[in-house]
This record gives sequence, C-alpha cells and structure tokens, in this order.
Amino acid sequence: MQVGDLVTWAVQDDPDFTGTNLGIIVECVGEEDSATGTMPATFWVRWNSNSDWSMTYEDEIVVISQISS
Repeated sequence: MQVGDLVTWAVQDDPDFTGTNLGIIVECVGEEDSATGTMPATFWVRWNSNSDWSMTYEDEIVVISQISS
C-alpha cells in the first residue's frame, strides 16, 4: 500500500466502519514495524464525504486500485 491508493474497509461490519467505504491513503506510517510482526503498518486515510483523515491499520483496509509508480 502506498500514498494515493484507493482503499475500502476490509470488514464492513467492523465497529470503526462509519458507512464511508472509499478512501485515499494520504500518509504511510510505521511500515517497518510490519516486517517485524510487532504491529501492523498504519495509514492515514481520507474517507469519501469526510473532511478529516483517520488512522487505520493495514489489516483493516483493502486496496481497490493502486497508483502506478
């Protein structure tokens, strides 16, 4: 996952799911922690119809479309 990817919630019945199901990754944080298995990488996502960003873990979101490098 990288900045600019279009994502959705992995599990729609997740308690953090707010009804907004599309977002764009705007910042990646802590990817190196994912490799150690100590904690998943985190991402700041700007969700559709939401003026704010929210932090999510990599296992909470699924990439729908990746930007080309």
